[in-house]
Amino acid sequence: MTLCGRAVMAVAAPSASASVLSWGGRIGVEGQPGIPDNTYHLRSISCTTQHLCAAGDASGDVITTTNPDGGAAAWKFQNVDASRVVGAISCLPTLCVAVDYSGYAVITTNPTAATPTWSSPDNIDSSNALLGVSCPSTSLCVAVDNSGQVLSTTNPTDASPTWVAKSVDSGHQLRAVSCPSVSFCLATDNHGDSVSSTNPGATTPAWTVHTGVDSPTNSIDAVSCTSSSLCVAIDGTNDENILSTTSPTSDGAWKAASVGTGTFEELFGVSCASTSLCTAVDDGGRAFTSIKPTGSASDWELDQADGRWGFYGVSCSPTAPPLCVGVDQAGNVVLGHLRLPDTLITQSTIRPSKGTASFSFKGIGVVSGFQCELKKKGTSASFSACHSPRAYSHLKAGSYTFLVRAVNSGGPDPKPAQRTFKIGKPPNTKITKTKIDSSKGTASFSFKAIGSASGFQCELKKKGAKASFSHCKSPKTYKHLAAGSYTFRVRAFNALGRDPTPAKKSFKL
Repeated sequence: MTLCGRAVMAVAAPSASASVLSWGGRIGVEGQPGIPDNTYHLRSISCTTQHLCAAGDASGDVITTTNPDGGAAAWKFQNVDASRVVGAISCLPTLCVAVDYSGYAVITTNPTAATPTWSSPDNIDSSNALLGVSCPSTSLCVAVDNSGQVLSTTNPTDASPTWVAKSVDSGHQLRAVSCPSVSFCLATDNHGDSVSSTNPGATTPAWTVHTGVDSPTNSIDAVSCTSSSLCVAIDGTNDENILSTTSPTSDGAWKAASVGTGTFEELFGVSCASTSLCTAVDDGGRAFTSIKPTGSASDWELDQADGRWGFYGVSCSPTAPPLCVGVDQAGNVVLGHLRLPDTLITQSTIRPSKGTASFSFKGIGVVSGFQCELKKKGTSASFSACHSPRAYSHLKAGSYTFLVRAVNSGGPDPKPAQRTFKIGKPPNTKITKTKIDSSKGTASFSFKAIGSASGFQCELKKKGAKASFSHCKSPKTYKHLAAGSYTFRVRAFNALGRDPTPAKKSFKL
């Protein structure tokens, strides 16, 4: 990158899972009448919540919104930094700090206003380019430059903030910085190294260089840390390496996942909304999203999020539900919303005669929990929190439907996984009385069910003839029978089926 019975059912997994994020179309937030689509280049973006985003461009402009989904009209366009490249921006609900490639910083303390008030550009690093900035609170902002310096202020909301510069990585460019809290910051450089501090807001902060993060010595151009236990970065190679570590304060190589497809694209930005959702973007308009950011390349899902232009940056809001916004080289933003999860029942074990049922299940996508419902036919039920496996006992005879849905901060799976089953067993049948009158050609049978029954079916078959069961009730009487040999059979039934061994009585007339 340049500075620019016992029934057991196993359910097979689907052939392909849905994308973690749903990316919408391009929104031309810098589009002006009569101006070509690619006049402006958005270079930076910060979304502190799903209701506040600010983007910076290559012409000194910042575009803010409190309604990212509101279309182009919802993004407020302001020139705040002459014609300089706003290469990095960091926002909180009551603070946005933007820095440029000429060493200037501009600040607003009312970013959610209809027209935010920005400070005059402040040349805090006159001979260098500011390449990154991160504000974990209104009492601390940290910027980095192309000469290996860290610049920090503990009063960014004052009318004239005081920035203190410290050289921490001499001879190298610090390309990006991420401060998830006031007690931890990490910056990356153009030599495959990182620097970190656990007291970045101190009067004399201590910064430690960690070598060999990316080997060989590639430029690590963007980084996002959710805490001091997880940092994810990208390098400036055509391999499109996504680097991750759970020990960012240690020396040595981070885990590398090469997501490049051999088409010479280059990653330009990365952002993690949480430990289970990170997105990286490249100059081919592609977004790589993972719910397991410390995993391998196969754990990063590719979406062609911008079908025409290349991305220069991305920001994912840490608030729920997360929103990821990419900015491209033609003045567009592209929004990625968290998809609702899918749910899969992986195994079910039903013991009808014992009145028990157990279900194992999993979620597909970003999942924060599950909700289950067991509904007996003819009754009402509701979902409640559950976990896998979910077991039920002491179930009464009847037909049931088990439903389970995964949930995340966006809501529940709209199409719960379900399994229908029956508890109990078919009844037995007993003939209690038989009366045969050969002289009159009549036969009468009384019978009963052993177990719960909803009805009976009878059959009278004469030897050598065909017959079939039909509904009947006790007693069942037959008249005008011709001479011959007969077999009477009766079976009780219920919702679980028919008596598999009907009661029978043979007789002659």
